[in-house]
Amino acid sequence: MYISPAVKIVLENAKTFSERNEVVELLLENKNPYVSNTLVTNLYKSVLDKSYIDFGNIPESKGDLTKYEGYKNMMEVISIVKELSEKYDTKIPELNIVETTIENIITYRDIFEKGFKMNKSFIILQY
Repeated sequence: MYISPAVKIVLENAKTFSERNEVVELLLENKNPYVSNTLVTNLYKSVLDKSYIDFGNIPESKGDLTKYEGYKNMMEVISIVKELSEKYDTKIPELNIVETTIENIITYRDIFEKGFKMNKSFIILQY
């Protein structure tokens, strides 16, 4: 059976056999007509851009998460996963937690920016 490079990359990140099986079921287009080519392509691009997950660069955004270089990619991945969960009518509570956390960080951006300017380690650590 041929496995595309996109599926291989996503499978590398699956930690258990059940996760691997779910990924294979989800990404193999012939087995599941509900997954569009666009979703698979976007997920593949996001996986390729995973190099942006560099926590060393987060402090460079100085409290404004939208200035973090991986922000756009992070939001695209969340959007794709959310869309897939809606198509499969699957609840992913962790996704809501991550979205709420990001919204809170953006909502309280002024506090985080002030904390960075004043070099407050507690605020920086929370950020």
